[in-house]
Amino acid sequence: MLQSLLNLRVLALAVIYLGIGTASLGLVLFLPLMIKQLGLSTLMTGFAAAIPYVVGTIGMVICGYITDRMHERRWNLFFTCLAAVVGLLAAALLSGSFWALAGLSVATIGFYGMKTSFWPLPSTFLSGTAAAAAIAAINSLGNLGGLIGPNLVGWLKDSTGSFEAGLYAMAGCALISAIVTLIAVQAPRRRVEPTGLGVAAA
Repeated sequence: MLQSLLNLRVLALAVIYLGIGTASLGLVLFLPLMIKQLGLSTLMTGFAAAIPYVVGTIGMVICGYITDRMHERRWNLFFTCLAAVVGLLAAALLSGSFWALAGLSVATIGFYGMKTSFWPLPSTFLSGTAAAAAIAAINSLGNLGGLIGPNLVGWLKDSTGSFEAGLYAMAGCALISAIVTLIAVQAPRRRVEPTGLGVAAA
């Protein structure tokens, strides 16, 4: 169990999840305030704030279908992290307009969609107690994003007077996740089962 916690691939997955968690949870707290600045009423702000998460939920189902159908995790994880980066950058560039909602919707597709290809990864090289310990450690470190993200966005808002810097910072966190995915996540090798049937399994 201890070896699994010190495994470099486990640590890489923890960094990936921390980056996305920081960006995602940094957005959750301040999204209503970002939308409120568009001049909407409190009621309409509530409805508008739900749009990115409805889109993200639908995107998560679609991403899950795609990654399972393709039997591929690494590139699906990379592109969903990249979607979060693009969405956050678009929201920052279009800040102050309703088009920013479209960017935030793309970002939430990345936040939610990455989980469908991310969480199967530990079990591709760990099993039993080691896998359980690694998943718990990854989840625990990722949840630190709930502390880092909101504080980072709030500090940048106070320092600059706008949410744009916070959006750029969250995009940077998601970009780190995408880069670590490319460097540290390995595509599982396919092997042939010794059944004589020629069935390849990951």
